Amino acid sequence: MAAVNKYIVENEPWAVAEREDKDSRARLATILYTSAEALRVVTALVHPIIPEAQPASDAARAGRDRPIGPAHVGLGKLALGTKLGKVEGVFPRADKSTVERMQQMNSSAPLI
Repeated sequence: MAAVNKYIVENEPWAVAEREDKDSRARLATILYTSAEALRVVTALVHPIIPEAQPASDAARAGRDRPIGPAHVGLGKLALGTKLGKVEGVFPRADKSTVERMQQMNSSAPLI
């Protein structure tokens, strides 16, 4: 996920989208496709461990009747021009109070 985030930050699709020329539109399409495809692959790979990632995987599959999971990943399987529909975060951020509570639990846990 960090690599996908880095790719998006470095390529700045929000800045590319502001330009109106043909090359910028093509570059924007490449950035968005690559990002969506990377998220689809990551979601499929972590599904056996984190099945809660399923809703985002459903969006990335865009309604196709294809199973998910490592055996079905493959690169470039997201068809060009695919409408993703409603897209939700794959891994929602934990709220600050939850993180603090987990840190307290770890600090008070006895060492074995």
